[in-house]
Formats: sequence, structure tokens, C-alpha cells
Amino acid sequence: MCVPIGAVAVYVRYRQVAEHLSEDSVHSDRLNKAALVIGVAAAFSITIVANFPVCCFVKAKIHYTSFPVSP
Repeated sequence: MCVPIGAVAVYVRYRQVAEHLSEDSVHSDRLNKAALVIGVAAAFSITIVANFPVCCFVKAKIHYTSFPVSP
């Protein structure tokens, strides 16, 4: 539920920066558009990570010397 809010926040920030940029600043406009794309991609990535969890716990035997021994 928070992902669309994050994407909207990224877009609003993009529009705010676009309003403050001068018309002849092509480099800053490209950088602003790149930040928009990265921000929206980050919001989408959060959705992927949240919906497809992966268990990363590995069961390992502990040897009497406290070193993990693979099974």
C-alpha cells in the first residue's frame, strides 16, 4: 500500500525540481528525468521484494570447536 504513495512522492518531487530548473538547462533536466526513473524503479523493486520473500536461513551443524560444519 505504501509503494504507490512512494511513487507519487517521487513524481511530485520530479515536478517540483522541473519547475525550479531553467529552460536552457538540458543537463539538469536529463538528471531530473533519470532520478524520476530510478525512483519509480525503486518503488517497484520494493513491491517485488515484499511479495516474493526468500528464506535465507541455512541449517549448519556446529562442531565442538565452534566452527560450522557443512552437512
